[in-house]
Amino acid sequence: MQMFFKDQVERERQLELLPKRFPELVFSSSIPGNIEVTILGGTKGNALSQLCRHLGLEISQSMALGDGSNDRDMIRTAGLGVAMENAEPGLLSIADYVTGHCNDAGFAQAIEKFVLC
Repeated sequence: MQMFFKDQVERERQLELLPKRFPELVFSSSIPGNIEVTILGGTKGNALSQLCRHLGLEISQSMALGDGSNDRDMIRTAGLGVAMENAEPGLLSIADYVTGHCNDAGFAQAIEKFVLC
């Protein structure tokens, strides 16, 4: 589920309050003005783990790229977690590598550096 806010101060307030009120849910954001709501365990990190198992790969062989708080678990889970230059500060701090801005072919830069090397 997604919620959209015109008032960014209210959005930030809700990002603090909602997890306390509904601990069985996960709250994140991928774009300014939204809050995404998923079930506990319904994360991109868990999806990446399941995909690797399905493909017969070790999680250490995976690379994940992201820029929003909804990518946090995936970046932590991946063998190589890559944040876009324009990522939210919390994601930048946990990434193994920071690539270029998403508007400047940052994704392609990471693929060239780590996959096509």
